[in-house]
Amino acid sequence: MANQFIYLFTLVIYLCAPATRGSAPAWVPAEEMAALQSFYTSLAGDKWANNSGWATLGTGEPTDPCGSATPATPVWFGLNCSTSGNSSHVSGIELSDNNLLGTLPSLVQLGHLRILDVSSSFFNVSNPNIITQSTQECFSGLPRSLQVARFGYNRITGSLAGCLDHLPQLIQLSMIHTEIVGEIPSLLC
Repeated sequence: MANQFIYLFTLVIYLCAPATRGSAPAWVPAEEMAALQSFYTSLAGDKWANNSGWATLGTGEPTDPCGSATPATPVWFGLNCSTSGNSSHVSGIELSDNNLLGTLPSLVQLGHLRILDVSSSFFNVSNPNIITQSTQECFSGLPRSLQVARFGYNRITGSLAGCLDHLPQLIQLSMIHTEIVGEIPSLLC
């Protein structure tokens, strides 16, 4: 009788735990991983003050920046993640004052990115994919989902005129102590 009770109890627990049974881990999609690899490489990730988790890129070992066991708890320093279905997505990169060096690459593949904080670093942003005086291309390297962008205390040049049209969800932009010239767009006032 006791063995039947244990068997029944085990069966009930198994049937009542569908979230862990048969579901695939929520991994970050390949296109987002490629964007993170480009971000790490372009901004000299091996020289960052803290590159915890990022350093596994390119080593061949399987890695998930959002942690496949607990997708809401990122395992890479400075990342915030969200989960949708069987996928985790990078929703924030917050690497302020982390010794980023180089040129910010395109982050368009991070379609769920809402927060980008790379302030107080030492990178350059003067390429046509991010900020230039060309109203056709500025901010084109940033995903349309971006809501908060913090670029202050970096070597950023160009003008913001006409640039915000490419970021319809942007609600906060920090460009303090940069070399932005020209008028402040009315959307920011």
